[in-house]
Amino acid sequence: MEVYLVRHGRTMGNDARRHQHLDTPLNEKGILQAKAVAEKIAVLKPTHLISSTKVRALLSAGFVAQTTNLIPETYALFEELRQPNFLVGERLTGYKAFTYILLWFVGHKKSSMHDGETYEAFVARLAQARVQLEKLPATARVVIVSHSVFITFFTEHMRRPARMGFVRAGILFIKLLTLRNSSITHVRYIKPTAGQIKRGKTGWGLVRR
Repeated sequence: MEVYLVRHGRTMGNDARRHQHLDTPLNEKGILQAKAVAEKIAVLKPTHLISSTKVRALLSAGFVAQTTNLIPETYALFEELRQPNFLVGERLTGYKAFTYILLWFVGHKKSSMHDGETYEAFVARLAQARVQLEKLPATARVVIVSHSVFITFFTEHMRRPARMGFVRAGILFIKLLTLRNSSITHVRYIKPTAGQIKRGKTGWGLVRR
């Protein structure tokens, strides 16, 4: 199975490099990006189109739907990490954001984080998304329109489901911050044999980012 993870088009929040509301729409540049990536996706002849339920992802998926004649299936499983409300408007690399990310990663139960999604809950959701995809036919060509944190963590945890250490996490956060809007991350799933499963293989692999 071929899976193409597409990050939504650009938004005003992306331009400002700040944490944004979950329902922030695409800006003018984001619409142009979404239209351009939709043309690229059409060439791949996808069989399934899945989208996050958030506005910026749905708008991007709408352009893909126009070029592929596929009807988007929306699932909360493929949404962005649910961050606490106090982060909205904060700089991505600011002190508050850095402190939050560190506490989030180590699983600190700080009161101001209670309206967000914990690391453990997020990883569990990624696993559910993976299981849902694995139920599709081996010949499926799936497009998923989602968000930077989801895409970056999914491509990491699909291959190595175990909780990551600080070095691995640091590399991952750099990848997260450099993932371009409307980029396509190509991954592949081949159902593993019993022997491969025993050796800890998941059947998932990164083809191209």
